[in-house]
Amino acid sequence: LFLSNVFHDPARERAALGSFLDRGADGVILDTPGLPDGELYALLGHFKAAVVMGRAVPPPVAGSIVVDDAAGVRRVSERLGGAGRTRAAFLAGPERFGSSRVRLGAFVRAEAARGTFSPGRVLQ
Repeated sequence: LFLSNVFHDPARERAALGSFLDRGADGVILDTPGLPDGELYALLGHFKAAVVMGRAVPPPVAGSIVVDDAAGVRRVSERLGGAGRTRAAFLAGPERFGSSRVRLGAFVRAEAARGTFSPGRVLQ
């Protein structure tokens, strides 16, 4: 078992995957990889098995585990509205992460649909 934290750094991600291959790892589990699709898919092709979390990958390349962030944010907004809340705020994650962008977009759409959206309640 080999573990590596690459801190969302593509160079470290490349190095870690290369190191796993050099050490004969049969498979890999990646959490929110940041490499571009083509490069990621090519590297994953060297492993007998691969699972990617937090990012959809075509089934021939690897298995994927993804969360429906938009649906979750929408449900929270609906629940807050059902409880009579009209001033929800959103603490946005780093824009470089796709999941952060999805959550923010879902918040804006859900709050706008309720007529309660205010840009001042989005904190970066």
